[in-house]
Amino acid sequence: MQNAPSQNHAGSHTAAGAPAFVSTDDLPPRQSPILLAVYPIPDQTGANKSNPDFAEISKAMPQGPEALLMEILKAVGGGTWFTLVERSNTASLLNERQIREAQELQRRQRAHINAERGRIAKEASQIEQEVSQLRRQVLQEYSKLDPNNLPPDVPTREQTLSNLEAYAQKRRAGIKPEKPFSQFEGAKPAPDLATAEYIVLGSIVAYEADLFSSGTGLRLFNICGLGEFRRDKVTINLRIVSASSGIVLSTKTITQDIVSQRQQGSILSYVAVDSILEFESGYAFNEPKTFALNIAFRQALSHLISDMTSEGYW
Repeated sequence: MQNAPSQNHAGSHTAAGAPAFVSTDDLPPRQSPILLAVYPIPDQTGANKSNPDFAEISKAMPQGPEALLMEILKAVGGGTWFTLVERSNTASLLNERQIREAQELQRRQRAHINAERGRIAKEASQIEQEVSQLRRQVLQEYSKLDPNNLPPDVPTREQTLSNLEAYAQKRRAGIKPEKPFSQFEGAKPAPDLATAEYIVLGSIVAYEADLFSSGTGLRLFNICGLGEFRRDKVTINLRIVSASSGIVLSTKTITQDIVSQRQQGSILSYVAVDSILEFESGYAFNEPKTFALNIAFRQALSHLISDMTSEGYW
């Protein structure tokens, strides 16, 4: 595979003899990582797989290349350059946070209800213990008196017990009812989501199939050899955007070759009047498009990092 020429800050090809880019694997470690958000890298080509026999439905380029880009970014400088925040699937992230908040709300609600019911039960138990003790004292004192010859200022036992029951009901009614639960009382605010300093955006902007093809064949008597070669191209764009201002700070467009090759040979011979021997062998090599995207992303990132560093952003 041949790599595409490097790009300048505006995304056009650099002049011949420009210095080679520094591989992202060779960058030195960084003291403080940069908070970076990688958003989805869409396939804007709309190209389907090339097939001369029938129309293909499968896409020509891999879908979801931002996962590949994030893996490359995590490895820059031994993982010391960037701290990535999830933005490719924020719906799942926000849904998980909602589930967590709902569970926390239910936990606090259960704790509140149990605490209030426990308070009411404790106060009611204390009242019942107090009333029971008073009832025992009343019965004990009246057991020493003659019910038919009570002192003038002493009520009957029944009247005293009735007054005691009225006192108990008044104490029970004085218990504060269960306090309604408020989802805001005692609630801890959810931790803030990490926000990025810079955003990585981009897309697969072009895929050209069979831009160059060639072949060579040779047949000698009944022996045949055939070789075919084909080159496709994929073009990607990456750009760094300031999360605070929205200004595009650097952009790169990289074109990468995708090579396919096939070798085939065959022999056809008569071994008898009515018998034919035929032998055929060959192989085909199709360079993975994921590998081409990997190389293109690494080239673009190398130039983006170089630009951002030289201009004082990083």
